[in-house]
Amino acid sequence: MQDRLSYDPGGKDVIYFDADGHMAFDKFINIKHDVLGNPVDYIGYFDTFGRAYVNRTTYGNGEGAYAKDALFYINDYGVLENKGWFKNAAGEIGYAATNGTLTTSQWSLDQVGRRVYFQANGFLAKGLITDGVKY
Repeated sequence: MQDRLSYDPGGKDVIYFDADGHMAFDKFINIKHDVLGNPVDYIGYFDTFGRAYVNRTTYGNGEGAYAKDALFYINDYGVLENKGWFKNAAGEIGYAATNGTLTTSQWSLDQVGRRVYFQANGFLAKGLITDGVKY
């Protein structure tokens, strides 16, 4: 197995093997082949145990464009969100820049110009919220 995804031996999770046949751990990977060997092109993240993140946020690992203080979201398909507005599996709304960093802990405008607040977790706050001064 080289430069492609595979299922772990238990058949439940997805793992990745690099060009040298080594599993990926704690890193973002530019995936070029799916589990069937078909060509694809997206960024995924693999945890300490080598399993693909799915529907999870993670901080960067400090390598390349993935700053340790930046938050990223990996969607239901294991793909790094990097194309603007998105919804997670729970229906929460977030915004990811083209490099994948989520907007966090700040006020901004949504798609139709409403003033919204992005929480520290990268998703829009709902209901009555405060910044400590204004509601």
